Amino acid sequence: MWVPGPHCHDCGFHHKFQTAASSTFEDKRADFYIVYGDGPVAGSLGYDRVNIGGLQISSVFGLATNQSEATKNMCADGLLGLGFGSLSQFSGDGAVWELLRKTQIPLVFSLHLSQEGNSQGSVLTLGGYHKSFLGPNHSWSYAPVVPIGPYPFITYWAIQMSAFKVGFLNICTSSECRAIVDSGTSFLCIPTAYYRKVVASITRGQSSCAGKSFVKCTNCDASLFPNISVTLSGTSYLLRPQNYVAMSGNDCELRIQEAEGVFGSWILGDVFVMSFYTMFDMENKRIGFACPDSPGDKVCTSKRGTFDAFPIVSQPSEQIVLKAAAISCLVALCAVCITWLFSYLRNPRYGRPRTGLGEALITPVRQQ
Repeated sequence: MWVPGPHCHDCGFHHKFQTAASSTFEDKRADFYIVYGDGPVAGSLGYDRVNIGGLQISSVFGLATNQSEATKNMCADGLLGLGFGSLSQFSGDGAVWELLRKTQIPLVFSLHLSQEGNSQGSVLTLGGYHKSFLGPNHSWSYAPVVPIGPYPFITYWAIQMSAFKVGFLNICTSSECRAIVDSGTSFLCIPTAYYRKVVASITRGQSSCAGKSFVKCTNCDASLFPNISVTLSGTSYLLRPQNYVAMSGNDCELRIQEAEGVFGSWILGDVFVMSFYTMFDMENKRIGFACPDSPGDKVCTSKRGTFDAFPIVSQPSEQIVLKAAAISCLVALCAVCITWLFSYLRNPRYGRPRTGLGEALITPVRQQ
């Protein structure tokens, strides 16, 4: 977690954490430097109390003194990572995981993203999930988190992807196709080796499409765009054109970009997370996706799993509106931007904090 420090040279409109005003603040006399796709953030480390949804923990965090142009202009004041401790540049697993352990709350969080970037309604639930986001015929499917790259241990929220179909054409059949599930990436990110084939299959029959990393079409015929099917751990998830094509009158833009993730991974960004209510389970090293499966509207097929062992929230009693981020989540100010502290990819657009999510509700779930 990092927030603008009192000596931040260029923090835009963001609020600064005034260390002198805190009687419990400790200067750790150490520096940090984090590289994002859009540039670095640097500063010093401090130690103080962190309050999340009425629950408190003392934790090390960063005080930014220099920010990139992208983080300076994002809606949130800072960022709070929800990744694995193996990637942390600070100590331990991070404030959120330490807090959940301390309060004996399950080490999981679920994420519901609003459909419109500037609308309210995005909800992050710590320790469980909101039943209100699940349909009457819903079911959970899950995929185990797997190592990625040369490391034998878990680093990213990465899962095995056994198929990526555009219509009936399977683009990715390699056992090496792994995808990082990341709410800090707006689009579906396709590695360079597959990108042109994906775009050609999607835009077949459209009259005029252009663009390299981002593709726009004029005079779009929405009926010609195919469905996309993503298979994860035996379950296939259907993305319809309205999920991955942004229409503007007769023109449109694909919410797909050429961007190679770490170690050649694919990235299932907001396009996917918006479509399927998502739970990240650190305790069991797996990611769950809620399948609505309303009668006559099958969007998931095959294998099923369940997260019913975790507490659920049907009518949240402790909702906290986050206006500042450190996360996707915390601290104080503006809308919440969700991103991971480890977002460092070769494509300059990857890792850009997703702004305009609207106010997020954070609901810690206490065990009975």
